[in-house]
Amino acid sequence: MPSLIPPLWIAVYLPQLALEVFHPHWWSSCVSEDQGDHQRDQRDQQNQQNQQISHHLVVCEQQRIYALSDELRVDGLLPGMRQNSIALLCEQAKIKQRDPELERTLRQQVAVSLLQYSPQVCFCEDHADIIQIEVAA
Repeated sequence: MPSLIPPLWIAVYLPQLALEVFHPHWWSSCVSEDQGDHQRDQRDQQNQQNQQISHHLVVCEQQRIYALSDELRVDGLLPGMRQNSIALLCEQAKIKQRDPELERTLRQQVAVSLLQYSPQVCFCEDHADIIQIEVAA
């Protein structure tokens, strides 16, 4: 007998995917509990440096800004601006070229992790994955 409850669709929206490919926002908060004090201090210093880089990260495609961190928007940078304007408005910005293959790989990893919830996972758009969840009979 078919279920009377309609399926539930959940979209996983990844608007910062182009940035997170180069520096995941969650990476700096991952510190292992079993590290020693010296290793933890070194890791904290490296995380602080990585956070500074991530706060000033710009991803460009075809000489135009494709994605940028929120901190750079305050400096006046916007998506679509020419790459030359980055150095004029924010000299500490770290420029990366967009890597669609790396983005695709990351989206596939997200999709594989979603398979634990439902076998119905598909790619929808450039920044979203869709998962269908149904009630088991």
